[in-house]
Amino acid sequence: MVILEGMPSIAQIRSLKGVIDFYYCKGVPCARAYPRKPRLTPALQRTHNSMRQGIASWNKLPQVDIQAFTFATDQSELIHKDMFLSNFLSRPGDASVVYLVNISLVGNMVRIDVNLAQGDRPEMGYKWCDSNSITEYLIWKIGYARTRGYPFGKRDQPYFSNILTTSGVWVGNTGTFGFQNEERILFFHFLDPRNHKPFSSGVYHHDFRP
Repeated sequence: MVILEGMPSIAQIRSLKGVIDFYYCKGVPCARAYPRKPRLTPALQRTHNSMRQGIASWNKLPQVDIQAFTFATDQSELIHKDMFLSNFLSRPGDASVVYLVNISLVGNMVRIDVNLAQGDRPEMGYKWCDSNSITEYLIWKIGYARTRGYPFGKRDQPYFSNILTTSGVWVGNTGTFGFQNEERILFFHFLDPRNHKPFSSGVYHHDFRP
């Protein structure tokens, strides 16, 4: 980058288009080599492919699962799609992704059925609550990291309060989770078992109060 005494004429700027980039920086005329498209390295190509796969996987999610991600991010600065992609891109094409199939009551037992779309069979985290607010299940806190002595905001961090976990019973890609009905509001979500991410799904909730 060089500082100029004055900005050249429009004709000169146009004649050098693609070679030199002329611009103002805080009112000072400047010039620099024209920005070039970055070289597509193998690592960058893998990143692009992973992002395409993640977006395609998000677009296949049933509405009930998208709503669970929306509900989970209600008190966060994240949006539902970012929350999904954060887990997916940690293990592209291999992260645990599930679809909720059914929630039912069999006698005094709650039964939850899911299909595994890809990845490892997840565990379930759950908790019985008295309110349908997401803060009954988790609280989002903003984390910070220090870089060169200055604090920079990180992604919101989820903090759970006394949730239980269960592995369920699996037959192929179909999983069933069951436990006794406490006749309160049930919150639950699924956890990727290998990369220790807090979410491989959004947070679902169902009112079992009589």
